[in-house]
Amino acid sequence: MRFLGLMLLGALGLGGCAKSPVLDANDLPRVASEYVAVFNDLDSWDEGRVAELFARPSKAKAHRDHLTWLHAQVGDCGEMQPVWQDGTRRARFAFACERGGLEVHLRLDRNARIVGVVSGVVGVEPTAPIASAFDTVLAAMPWREAGAGKHAWADRLAPLWVRKRGSCELERVRMVSEHMGMFDLRCEHGGMYMKVNVKKDGSLSAVKIWRPEQDEARAFRSKPMG
Repeated sequence: MRFLGLMLLGALGLGGCAKSPVLDANDLPRVASEYVAVFNDLDSWDEGRVAELFARPSKAKAHRDHLTWLHAQVGDCGEMQPVWQDGTRRARFAFACERGGLEVHLRLDRNARIVGVVSGVVGVEPTAPIASAFDTVLAAMPWREAGAGKHAWADRLAPLWVRKRGSCELERVRMVSEHMGMFDLRCEHGGMYMKVNVKKDGSLSAVKIWRPEQDEARAFRSKPMG
């Protein structure tokens, strides 16, 4: 009985020493390439193939409508250009497409499965609900304390640095999807980036604003590319 206990302890000890998978520099571009290969072959959608890309397979099924919308805007995509990479788990890639471009921001787990992805198209006008949501937020800038309680997203306009930018206007549409738009703003006292999200009914659901230097710092903190 004592011998059996020692064997079990030994087995547990060996198991405890097992190494976690180690990602390398090739994992992010490999997953990005496979993601776009699926994007280009939606007519032959393979649930198992797509599920292999995601840490949670349920995410794969919900992703099909999103990819279908994107593909309808820009067609097939080919050449991949790294934009930035932060370590072995986070990166953004740009792809040249038939009618514009595609950008994919990936976040991987330790098994090189996708735990987060933001993808959108470039060179495409935002949908009417997204354009309307953007105009609504822009009209509320610079933020005024009297209007703080009118919008669920008003807290995004409240920080001092945002208010100090003054009035803003659209400089360019950076990227869009069916429910999201990212924009570069030109303001009286500097620029900023804005992302707006809308619900399926077209109503504004979320706003995010950040400084240009924040985006650059994230992009070049670890490994500048492109």
